[in-house]
Amino acid sequence: MSWNFKHTRLPAPLDTAVKALKISGNNHSDDLFMFIKRKITDLEPNMEYIVYFNIELASNAPTNAIGVGGAPGESVGLKVGATTNEPKKITEGTDYVMNIDKANQMQSGKDMKLIGHIGVADTTTVFTLIKRNNNAFPLRVATNSKGEAWVIIGTESGFEATTTLYYKKIEISFVRERSVNK
Repeated sequence: MSWNFKHTRLPAPLDTAVKALKISGNNHSDDLFMFIKRKITDLEPNMEYIVYFNIELASNAPTNAIGVGGAPGESVGLKVGATTNEPKKITEGTDYVMNIDKANQMQSGKDMKLIGHIGVADTTTVFTLIKRNNNAFPLRVATNSKGEAWVIIGTESGFEATTTLYYKKIEISFVRERSVNK
């Protein structure tokens, strides 16, 4: 399995002056999860929040296409999550798995929700900007005693070849819900 993650610029024909996060991986196992995470600080301690994600990313994956193991667009799900504990890969036997409940393939888990796929359109051949959000599937997270929580964005791939994405914009909103007893 090979993968790449770096700060770079959007690819042509998009505006190559615009910065983006590039994540790319070659899926040999029919189960590649590529993710980015970040700790959020300065929230109220021991408070429950509703979390909304608005994501703009560049994809060149066509819809309604045939691919090895699955379609290059619809078989790569985009997931978002919010947790109290840091999301990490861990080993389970000979496999790497996540320490959070993201579910597998095109399913939602307790800690991550599926918000769509990376497919653009039937005739896609170049990188195109697409937008995805979780407005229909808001997440809830309780902060720890320091007012911290973790956010994670990832793709779950059943497509057994290379997937490359460029995250142009990630907006995350925390809406205070209620105090939690810890």
